[in-house]
Amino acid sequence: MAFYAKWVIFWLFFGLEVSWATESNPVLSTITIEGLLRERGTKKPLGMTNLYCFPTTIPLTTTPLNIPIKTTPLKTVTDRKGHFSIEIPRSEIPQGTFKWVASVSGYNRLELEDEQKSDQGNYPRELYLEKSSYLAYETTVYGQNEKRDDKTHSLDQSQFLTVPGANGDPVKAVQNLPGVNRAGPLSAQVIIEGSSPNDTRYNIDNQNVPIIFHFGGFSSVVIPEAVDHVDYLSAGFGPEFGQSTAGMVNLIVKDPQADRLHGFAYVDLINTGGMMEGPITDTSSFLVGLRQSYIGFALGAAVGNNPDFSLTAAPDFRDSIVEYRNQLTPIDTFKVVATGSQDTLAFLLPEPSNQDPSVRGNFSQETDFIRVIPELTHKYNSDVFGRFSLGLGKDWTYFNVGSIYTNTNATSVTGRAEIEDQLTSAWKNYWGIDTQLRSTNLSFQLPVSTSQGGVSNSLGSTNVRTVSNVYFTNATGLYWRNVIHPLDSQWTLTPGFRLSYYNFTNEVMPEPRVGAKYVLGSGWTLRGATGLYDEAPPVQDLDPTYGNPNLKSQRAIHGTIGFEKDFKQGAATGWIVTDDLFYKYLYSYVANTSAYSTPSQPLYYDNSGYGHIFGVELLAKYKGSKMEGWLAYTLSRSTLGTGQFAETLTSYDQTHLLTAVGSIELGQNWKFSSRVRYTTGDPYTPIIGGILDIDNDSYDPIPGGIYSARLGAFFQLDIRLDKKWIYDKWILSAYLDIENVTNQKNPLEVTYSYNYQQSAVISGLPILPTLGVKAEF
Repeated sequence: MAFYAKWVIFWLFFGLEVSWATESNPVLSTITIEGLLRERGTKKPLGMTNLYCFPTTIPLTTTPLNIPIKTTPLKTVTDRKGHFSIEIPRSEIPQGTFKWVASVSGYNRLELEDEQKSDQGNYPRELYLEKSSYLAYETTVYGQNEKRDDKTHSLDQSQFLTVPGANGDPVKAVQNLPGVNRAGPLSAQVIIEGSSPNDTRYNIDNQNVPIIFHFGGFSSVVIPEAVDHVDYLSAGFGPEFGQSTAGMVNLIVKDPQADRLHGFAYVDLINTGGMMEGPITDTSSFLVGLRQSYIGFALGAAVGNNPDFSLTAAPDFRDSIVEYRNQLTPIDTFKVVATGSQDTLAFLLPEPSNQDPSVRGNFSQETDFIRVIPELTHKYNSDVFGRFSLGLGKDWTYFNVGSIYTNTNATSVTGRAEIEDQLTSAWKNYWGIDTQLRSTNLSFQLPVSTSQGGVSNSLGSTNVRTVSNVYFTNATGLYWRNVIHPLDSQWTLTPGFRLSYYNFTNEVMPEPRVGAKYVLGSGWTLRGATGLYDEAPPVQDLDPTYGNPNLKSQRAIHGTIGFEKDFKQGAATGWIVTDDLFYKYLYSYVANTSAYSTPSQPLYYDNSGYGHIFGVELLAKYKGSKMEGWLAYTLSRSTLGTGQFAETLTSYDQTHLLTAVGSIELGQNWKFSSRVRYTTGDPYTPIIGGILDIDNDSYDPIPGGIYSARLGAFFQLDIRLDKKWIYDKWILSAYLDIENVTNQKNPLEVTYSYNYQQSAVISGLPILPTLGVKAEF
């Protein structure tokens, strides 16, 4: 009886105490603890996340008989913006310290002590949850963005920022993919599947730009962190793009982050720069970035007086980008990107030895451009979507070597409009138009050469033409693309058609193109594409003083067939292997000729060129929990002939292209990656002697067999080490990227003394370490 009496007294006493406290202090009966849960370092809000509060001491409220009240962990779930709020009965408020606990996949477990005093009011907390790794890839080699062509390769930031040998650059990372040939010394061009680099087109946000690489190929013309992804199109690409018989590289600028202000600044041994982005209003955001190089100074220090490396010219560059984006309505988005780039290239040494005396110590080259790209997208309904954009800009190029020069000042207006229509569940089509209008003020003094094999007479004795003119050009294309995928069918067909018009050759060019894909099951997919492609010749080749005004467009037929095998089949790790055969037949190609249109008027150029490019491409990709990489191999042949010369190899023929890229996470935000690259050496025409031209006081070369010799093979090993230190509100990164670790003297070009009695092989860069730091918030 005594036991039950004690319980009756206890509950009466406790009930009266609680009732008195509730009635006399209604406002203080509960307390709210609130705050924000963010990702550590990036400050990204973590929404829809479970968060627990564990008391670590005896609860504040106990019974009169010193019997503790059992307190269970308190739980809350963050909202979509990471905000959390816990409303606690005052009787359950922990006295002194307590713990916040969160356990989320992909993040380190959070256990953080906090303190809540009994008389303390509400104040917000900020809790930070750290990712397990800040260096992990988030996508595979192919990006998850829309790929209309099955053979399109796409790399996004999670790929190209940490690829070894690329220095975080998207276009340099593309060079690791199959079919991309190694460019020549100091080249700012991309060679696709053995085609001439002049046949490759470059875009930023689908608008044409003159270059995508800076001189020397050290960096693309857009700050990498401003790029969402880069697309690489090769044989068999669709009708959306024209004016190319080789392929295309397209940089897509990212949308600015709009949740808060973001920014970074970096400095390394090649360049320095920074970028900021963030919201302006609830519907608008901005991005601005700048970059400046000092690569010429770095190369001068690297090469110095090293006799093993004979590099004589070095680049310098600077870039800027500004973007504004506004969600005008739920169905209308407007953005404008303004980007500019400046390149300069000059002799690294003031007196390069054994050069033609007419050009010694006198060499400079500069390319600048500005583009303003406004874009409007509109969703008409659930099935119809429209994209409309312009590219407004100026281009300047200047080249000077001795008495030879070109000077270009061009105003460019490009445009693109496209309607995407989901006609039925099995049929989607795209209607579009693109145009490029240019007014080009061009003056040049250039030699006219009728030789083949890359050998011309010395500048002092070559037939030189001087031209100064203004050209207006219009290249416009209409295109129609269909994607037909019947329900429950393994087939997907992509028939398309393009109609191109060139005012400067007065041509209307039909270009049918078609692709097909068949899914076999068990991860196997077959695919193929073919089509007709064309491009107009350069305007200077049409000038009556320098070239042939009757030239017509160059044309090509593409064909590709291949397969893909996905060994992962839905798993997180495993292999994906693709294999493609490609073939390009070139015809009506612009070529040198010694023919005359009249007894006194040489043609200089005609459309007698033809050629064949064919090969096989293999890409094997692997993704593991801590490792990722790919192996790319291309076996190809590239030949070209003219009406006067038999078909021979081209200077872009590289029989074997082998690239292996791999990375491994070492833990604690350390990452090691490496690239190995091997290519067959470029063909070249040897010079077997020289003949003195007394009238011009110079020597003319005597060529050997056309492209009968090859440079030695190219081999390069690159490594990269990345480390990140994570703080609550910012991240510090350090990276060491070492190109040509083995200090290989890779042959890039053969040069001759002015009298052709001596020759030397220009070697590529020696070992080039790039050490950099980056702070971001």
